[in-house]
Amino acid sequence: MKITKEGKWYVAVDDKTNVATQAKTRKEAEKKLKEALALYYEDDDKWKLRPEYVEKIKKIEKKGKFIPIKNVKEWFRKMAEEG
Repeated sequence: MKITKEGKWYVAVDDKTNVATQAKTRKEAEKKLKEALALYYEDDDKWKLRPEYVEKIKKIEKKGKFIPIKNVKEWFRKMAEEG
């Protein structure tokens, strides 16, 4: 976490995720960044691999195909909808 002062604002940035926020005090900027990171990682939990997805991925890999990284979330969304 990096916190810098820019004018009247403190800007807090997480280098790993690029999540950022700002506040009038350093303490508040740190608090807001922690809240933002909690939301960031909460959303990330939706995309953790469920066992049935792992099996589907293995079948795709056996066929010599791959899923482009930019399409992974969309692929998971479709798999979730199909059940």
